[in-house]
Amino acid sequence: MPRRLWLDFNEIRTGHCDCCGRVDRTLLTKLYSRPDGLGYEGPWRHPLSPYYEKTRDQWLCVHPQPGGIGYAYWLGAVLGGLLNENRIARARVVDAHLQGSTSRGKFVLWAFGYDMSKAKARCWYEATFPLFEISQANSEQQEALAQIVQWLLSGAEQANMYLRFAIHDVWAGDGDLRGDLGFVNTAFWSHTERAFFGHVEQAVRLAKTHAAKALDASAELRENWLGVLQAAVRGLFDRYAASGDVESCHPERLGEAHCGLMKQLHGGKLREALGLVKPGSPAGRKTGKSKAGSPRRKPGASNVRGGLTT
Repeated sequence: MPRRLWLDFNEIRTGHCDCCGRVDRTLLTKLYSRPDGLGYEGPWRHPLSPYYEKTRDQWLCVHPQPGGIGYAYWLGAVLGGLLNENRIARARVVDAHLQGSTSRGKFVLWAFGYDMSKAKARCWYEATFPLFEISQANSEQQEALAQIVQWLLSGAEQANMYLRFAIHDVWAGDGDLRGDLGFVNTAFWSHTERAFFGHVEQAVRLAKTHAAKALDASAELRENWLGVLQAAVRGLFDRYAASGDVESCHPERLGEAHCGLMKQLHGGKLREALGLVKPGSPAGRKTGKSKAGSPRRKPGASNVRGGLTT
């Protein structure tokens, strides 16, 4: 709630209401806007909103960001976990359902909220997420599932970053690119969403059947997800970077970016993000660094930020 509105009952009049046209003897004529609205901070937490840990022991209500509410929010909203390296606590209403529900059936999570810029509403977003009967899983199974999903999302983030850098290098070379590559993020997340939830459904079955060995048993699942990410990035790169006539595509930059992108998609960093190799292992250090993966710029804003109300 970004601002507070106070109604002034000291100055009223009789007449026609400007909103509905009805005649009344008590028509309000003034209101006052006050800054510093309710932020749902402190010991009381809004039961419908997840929270993120900004600093140690400081938890803040999370909000949607430009780009909408995609599957990147699923882990934090459903199981808690990490989002942009911040710890996320799921909404209390979700916690109550997953901890105490004994009912069976297909439940969904409805997430919604305004993307705000200070006190101005920029856009309204909403989405529904499947829950896959997670309420029937115990805490150990939910923890195993959270780790598997974290690997899937980390791999998606890494692949999406590679895609943005590669497209940026084709379009701008070593220069700056004006504009926002947010549409690339949107295309990537929407293109891979169906496959993601298919893999999560398989991960739920693994966690509920082999809780103690679910992490090791999910290796094949993560290998399959790696193939999905590689195919998606290749297709989106061809769609956006290689479109148009030959001259406008800058063939040299296109070739260099494509070569670097392929090395990264089959390199160790992406496998490391998916938990398929250990951090610091020889396989994890073979990243195939190139212009497409250079960390010198940050083209486009990832839509895996912020949060939502559930």
